[in-house]
Amino acid sequence: GAVLASNISDANARGAIIIDNTPWVTIDSLDVDAIAGTYGYGVHFLGNSSFSSILNSTIDVGQNATSTNKIPVVISGSRTSYSIGFAGSNITVDNCELIGGYFSLTSYGTSAAAPVVGNTFTNNIHSDFYLYGIYTVSNDSMSILNNDLSRATRSTVSTLYGIYMSAPTNTLVNANAIHNTGGTSSSPSY
Repeated sequence: GAVLASNISDANARGAIIIDNTPWVTIDSLDVDAIAGTYGYGVHFLGNSSFSSILNSTIDVGQNATSTNKIPVVISGSRTSYSIGFAGSNITVDNCELIGGYFSLTSYGTSAAAPVVGNTFTNNIHSDFYLYGIYTVSNDSMSILNNDLSRATRSTVSTLYGIYMSAPTNTLVNANAIHNTGGTSSSPSY
């Protein structure tokens, strides 16, 4: 596939690819290199960006990231934070390799009363993230299936949370593998 390399220093535009209030976008077979620079959200969904997909792609933000400035996939409602509620729905990430970052993937709803609805994260490889693999807050009707999460070659690790969910409803989590969690050192896993 094609390669997109970025070097982001603007805190107000952290994404190598920013999809803002744009529904029905498909990214297929793209390699995103967001290792260079202070910031690096590989693909950042904002606003009401519904019914969009990332398929068959590799997104690398670097194995050395220890801050929330580097995340391969962010689904949020803010250009400057992963932790502001998202108004869109039905984002699919399928058959991708997400490398490095503080988190591997985040999906942040506004609240349990105003969740992100219908996101699907399937058949992905999440490797060498710092702390959280898949991190979700206030998601409804979400599917997390057949993902492989590991930190086998990462040298700097923290406690591991493979799949973290806060306030999920109607969620299916099945057939995910979490392994080789200590990196090249040893650290607790949850």
